[in-house]
Amino acid sequence: MQQATQPPDLIAAYEKNLRDLNRSAATIRTYIPVLRRMDAEISVGLSSACTEELQDWINAGNRSQATRALYRATAGGFFRWACGLGEELDFDSAELLPTVSVPQRPARAIADELLYSILARAQRPHLDWYTIAACTGARCIEISNLDREDITKEQVWIHGKGRKDRLVPTHPLIWQMAQQLPAGPIAVDADGSRLDRRQISQRGNHYLAKLVADVTMHDLRRWFGTRTYEASGCDIRAVQELLGHAQVNTTQRYIATSARRKAAAVAGLPLAA
Repeated sequence: MQQATQPPDLIAAYEKNLRDLNRSAATIRTYIPVLRRMDAEISVGLSSACTEELQDWINAGNRSQATRALYRATAGGFFRWACGLGEELDFDSAELLPTVSVPQRPARAIADELLYSILARAQRPHLDWYTIAACTGARCIEISNLDREDITKEQVWIHGKGRKDRLVPTHPLIWQMAQQLPAGPIAVDADGSRLDRRQISQRGNHYLAKLVADVTMHDLRRWFGTRTYEASGCDIRAVQELLGHAQVNTTQRYIATSARRKAAAVAGLPLAA
């Protein structure tokens, strides 16, 4: 008796495609478990699900808008691949899923005095990470990728998301810091191995919580975006390149208008008392 042919594992094939495209490990760790859950919890399986079944799964429970947006994007990416390059499916069930909008929070820049306090009180190696984030706008993954050899007196070579590198002019604090560091990775564990994005984020934010309340490493990147925007004469294109954003509207969400600029704008109104 001939055994039935097992259907191909499309999720595994999609994971391989993501790796072939050099998607980050964090992206793969996020997308693949979601797809596995969809496949297990939708009665007909992910590949056979219709649009309504996908939508019912995404909207189940009390999931936040951000979570639903993530799930919708994850399903969309899988079906686009399976119906396109993968050539495994002939109908894109995710194409007609309604868009899930996520309200954008206004940008928040920490006060200059708070940043100065953090840099004055932090100890190494955390001090190095905070200095890099505030003076180059580097993400945690970019701090993880950074080597001492990437820093010169003139510029810092940032290895960005999706392997998109950029050059950021070297601030004097960065150069002063770099001259005290050995060759190799900037962020290392006790055994000398390179720390990954998650380790830097968790350890950096945990240490920050001991110094100040309600500040994260990403807030230091936002501070960089806001202050370079002001210092450049509000040249958003320059800030876009410094932050490594593909779209300028992403950069806009990183720029907070300081209270002093708001006060100056109101004081400058051409009205006599």
